Amino acid sequence: MFAAVMSDPEICRKVLELALGIPISEVHIQTEKTMAYHSEYHGVRLDVYADDA
Repeated sequence: MFAAVMSDPEICRKVLELALGIPISEVHIQTEKTMAYHSEYHGVRLDVYADDA
């Protein structure tokens, strides 16, 4: 449910603004992003990955 709600860019932007206390002009969202820094280590799967402009 979290990923479904936060996949809306406008809702995600507003939640981040409230949590961080700073204005955010635009966000780019990827759902279920997997990050692995090295093949010998376990990776991380993020429900929502948000990046600002």
